[in-house]
Amino acid sequence: MIDDKAVTMADKVGISRSGVALWRQVADQLRGAIDRGEFPPASKLPSEFEIGRQFGVNRHTARAAIAHLASEGLVQTRHGLGTIVTRSGRLSYPIRLRTRLSTGLSDQVASIESRLLGTQEREASPSVASELGLSAGDSLLELETVSIAADRPISLATHWLDASRFKGLADAFEATGSMTAAFRKFGIDDYIRRETRVLAEGAGEAELKHLDLPKGSIVLVATGTNATLDGRAFHLTRTRFAADRIELRIEH
Repeated sequence: MIDDKAVTMADKVGISRSGVALWRQVADQLRGAIDRGEFPPASKLPSEFEIGRQFGVNRHTARAAIAHLASEGLVQTRHGLGTIVTRSGRLSYPIRLRTRLSTGLSDQVASIESRLLGTQEREASPSVASELGLSAGDSLLELETVSIAADRPISLATHWLDASRFKGLADAFEATGSMTAAFRKFGIDDYIRRETRVLAEGAGEAELKHLDLPKGSIVLVATGTNATLDGRAFHLTRTRFAADRIELRIEH
């Protein structure tokens, strides 16, 4: 029989000495507690000493974990007051008539960036062609992007567009870091979300890798069709959001 006194608090809360850095594991545990409402906004986190004691780590590790949460905008360390929770663990992303990642999250995080992972041309499948008003077999431009909020990956997206119309879009996206800004270079100054379908599924290899998720994680999948103001669809996107980091809020 194992003596419970010989088991450290780190073992009890899932902190291990293998693989992931200890400070990141502590940060993940604290973030989870914030997300579950154990530390609501305006409440105080335990002190560095208490966090170190609870998780079986030294104060430097506890301090690094808190600093990481502060970089994500979850907490603020205030002189004389301690570490204050400033918001819940999950970001809230609005799905609305004009759905834009940067403006949708700008009031919740200090920095948002999107990066191009890859691009290719392929033949349009019947389903994608139908969404975009093309014919099956027409040439599609496919882009894969990852979006990062406060140094933390939150979404992985696949974009499909008419290759003949949007030749050079990948370069425009890399230059601006924004799909909306890239569209302006092709004469689309404004556009609307015509439809969004949302489901939940287990994270695949691509999501585990690019969103830095552990096996068994869930992603929220939003498939959206964007259209010009005259109602013509031009952009189909399938975005996988890390479910432990973001919620989708439908606005009417």
